[in-house]
Amino acid sequence: MGRAVLFKGAYATLDYFTDDIAKELEERGFEVYLFDVADYGKALPGFVAFIQKPVDFALSYNNLGFNMELTPGENIWDCKYIPFVNILMDHPFHYKNALEQAPADTILLCCDRNHVEYVHRFYPHIRHVYFMAHGVVPVALGKEWHERSIDVLYAGGLSVDLTNAISPCKEKYPEIDGDELISYAVKRLVDDHRLLTEHVIEKYLIEKQIAYTDDELSELITDFRLIDSVAASHFREKTIETLVENGIRVAVYGRGWESRNCFHNSNFVYGGLVAPSKVLELMQDAKIVLSTMTWFKAGSHDRVFNGMLAGAVSVTDDSEYIREVIHPGENGFIFQLDNMSEMLRIVTDVLEEHVDIEKIVKNARKEAFENHLLSCRVDEILGRVEELG
Repeated sequence: MGRAVLFKGAYATLDYFTDDIAKELEERGFEVYLFDVADYGKALPGFVAFIQKPVDFALSYNNLGFNMELTPGENIWDCKYIPFVNILMDHPFHYKNALEQAPADTILLCCDRNHVEYVHRFYPHIRHVYFMAHGVVPVALGKEWHERSIDVLYAGGLSVDLTNAISPCKEKYPEIDGDELISYAVKRLVDDHRLLTEHVIEKYLIEKQIAYTDDELSELITDFRLIDSVAASHFREKTIETLVENGIRVAVYGRGWESRNCFHNSNFVYGGLVAPSKVLELMQDAKIVLSTMTWFKAGSHDRVFNGMLAGAVSVTDDSEYIREVIHPGENGFIFQLDNMSEMLRIVTDVLEEHVDIEKIVKNARKEAFENHLLSCRVDEILGRVEELG
């Protein structure tokens, strides 16, 4: 029987995933200590007692517990020789400090293949870095498709609050014009949605003939990571705006929409910010689950797989990995961010049933159940831990 420590308590969505992984591990015979950081004082004594015996691995999403110290200056995972499985749900450039201090036996799992390459370049001390797509929790099928009350569901916020919170200190880089860099990079990404934020920032430096080491470049990319969010939000807003202005009702959930023009369109049905479990319920009553990913060009998003499980038709923007999973007209649809007319046509065709709804829903649910549940990802996780050996 194996033993594992899992961390939760910071984000409701990630807790939802963590709880499911803990349940799956226990069903496989693992003894699991679930460390709830929201009640740190209560959780700590049980944790200290738990690690007195050998532990196969620790696991968390987005670095929770990753740099933990019980003795100042000593990472507990290094002291106890416990591998740490760190599942990143976002681009690594959001987590520079945590990754720089990664435990020696880190297994870093990224939700985009480009993120793996990024870590290889800028954090070469992390030797075990792999791609692992999002996994999802099983959900019931929901209503029959024709009985569903939501035409299009979009669960995703705009990054207005985030970009304000992570705006760079431009004075830190006197050799560059920070505003010019932001303007340049956002324009490049909007003009060509296939480009990567880190590549565009580096291209700017090359054009300006400014030489940076990889360490300096990594810091610059992290400090100017709002560029990524601005570009993603641009296309999120454009996608919803295209639909509502063409008479299609869209139920939207998430932060940041109140200040946008489309918010006042009668076809824009705003539900605010809701719990992850509520989003899954809404998907069970949606005909289409629409997704635009967070600038993941070779990765995934759980919205896509959750929609497939819930019996909706998933319509998502493109990525290298998504093309391996979604077969248009067979189990969902893919659109290009620079072709909103294509996206509008797909949504219209689905709602007007110009496609075989029954076949798509059946195939999509089968694909999600067989390949994208968190139980499938646990297989991958345990395999990586075994490889580390």
